[in-house]
Amino acid sequence: MQSAHITDVIGRKFLAPNMQLFRFESLKPIQIWLLYFSASWCRPCQKFTPMLHSFYQSTERYSLEVVFVSRDHNEAAFREYFSTMPWLAIPFESKEREELITTFEVDGVPRVVILNNKGEVLNDNAVPMIKAQLPGFPWPNPQT
Repeated sequence: MQSAHITDVIGRKFLAPNMQLFRFESLKPIQIWLLYFSASWCRPCQKFTPMLHSFYQSTERYSLEVVFVSRDHNEAAFREYFSTMPWLAIPFESKEREELITTFEVDGVPRVVILNNKGEVLNDNAVPMIKAQLPGFPWPNPQT
């Protein structure tokens, strides 16, 4: 996926962990974005979220942000699950949430897609790398 700016891919509105809505312009500059596709009903997701949290805390030297993209079936489930996360989220009711699921062809969760600040995909599924704590972040996809 090619884009001119990350906001062309993920939009401009986010939820903070305190459920406050804010705009992209209020964020510090971010170089790497991790889109975390997950759902409260998914047991593998429930096991992976703490791993992602540990990874997130260990990467403070990078200019990165995780953005939760919910696959939950309703907003109440989304809100309850998101309340356990320290990062941003795409609002449940936003059109960007469904567009991201479609754009990245997300049919299984958990899934982490890594993007640069131009919206270009660096890695289309980083879950195995995060689980294994592999070196070489952001684990670019092999050139084909």
